[in-house]
Amino acid sequence: MNSYKELNKALIVTDGVLTEIGLVDRLIDELSKYNIEFAIYSGVKPNPTEQNIADGLAMLTKEDCDFVISFGGGSPHDCAKGIALVAATGMDALTHAVEAYVSTAATPITYAVAIKAIESGIKAIEALSSSVGTAQKLTDMHLALLHVSQPLNIQDIQNKNLPV
Repeated sequence: MNSYKELNKALIVTDGVLTEIGLVDRLIDELSKYNIEFAIYSGVKPNPTEQNIADGLAMLTKEDCDFVISFGGGSPHDCAKGIALVAATGMDALTHAVEAYVSTAATPITYAVAIKAIESGIKAIEALSSSVGTAQKLTDMHLALLHVSQPLNIQDIQNKNLPV
């Protein structure tokens, strides 16, 4: 483990050509200087697809990476942004659901909806760790986000003594 701002393992998102010609090696050398481990996802294609993002997300999860580095041109950048956004969105949704559940302002209605949001969030995050059925998994994540908004809104309305 390194001591550099608690960044432990990077997912380097690039394409096969940059890996083959050795340009990624310079980045690896820099990461090694700071004892930062890495995994390389070099499957990015021009105009990356949902499948590229799903494959990268699966590697991020499998390799237990805690941050993403984009290396290359527009396609690796787009793919890396997609991987990072999906990963962050899932954890953000789950965090909001737990916050609604443990809130001192929570009510029985909030608890019920928050539990459903937590279950949906966990299911969606687990499903996104593999690359099969990407479109449905992204839909499931968006449904989890919808579930998360419900306990927060219910809690807000109840705390203001507004009619539900």
